[in-house]
Amino acid sequence: SRHRVRACVSDPNGRVLLALGDIDEPVYPRSAVKPFQALALYLTGAVERFGLTEEEVALATASHDGTPRHVEVAARFLGKLGLGPEHLVCGVHPPFSREARAALEAQGLAPTPLHHNCSGKHAGMLAAALALGAPAEGYHLPDHPVQRLNLATLEALSGARPGLATDGCSVPTFALSLARAARAFFLLADPGRAPEAYRTPLLRVREAMRRHPDLVAGPGSVDTLLMERLPV
Repeated sequence: SRHRVRACVSDPNGRVLLALGDIDEPVYPRSAVKPFQALALYLTGAVERFGLTEEEVALATASHDGTPRHVEVAARFLGKLGLGPEHLVCGVHPPFSREARAALEAQGLAPTPLHHNCSGKHAGMLAAALALGAPAEGYHLPDHPVQRLNLATLEALSGARPGLATDGCSVPTFALSLARAARAFFLLADPGRAPEAYRTPLLRVREAMRRHPDLVAGPGSVDTLLMERLPV
């Protein structure tokens, strides 16, 4: 099959090194920006306050497959916050993993919010909210302190004010040009070139993902396979 794509490679200053197609029209990176949303765990001190592990940080960046391991880490994450699945507003869908979905069906069990591919991201937002002293309720709304922090973070790293819409899991999603998104991803790859306040958070999020690629997606998923097999 053939697919027409747009692509952009940028340096940390936003200078475009490679452009394919229109790289200036805003697009919605959606789940691709989860690593930047997970930075709030460090920017707010949530990691230290709740004793979060690299596994839980990695899950906060994930579009995971809903395997038993993903569900276990998500449940443990929420437990550290004194919260449960009922506090997640991401919704419910069957696991992406065929094996996990079949196992639930065989047991006659319904999926829960923990199986949702965004449950880790939402747990991360709840952790950041509590660390900020903000209410857990309404953490998904654009004017909540956590969402304002995420918007400011992405603006600082991309060099542009993102547009906003609502994603399928109820939280704000950002609109950026590929050129601006490429700049942010360069800084995730090379945190030493980022503004000083973001360098350590970027490094720690990146390393959590690299050490736990199975939590970022799942066994057999392309994201995880690439992270496991490509040089680091």
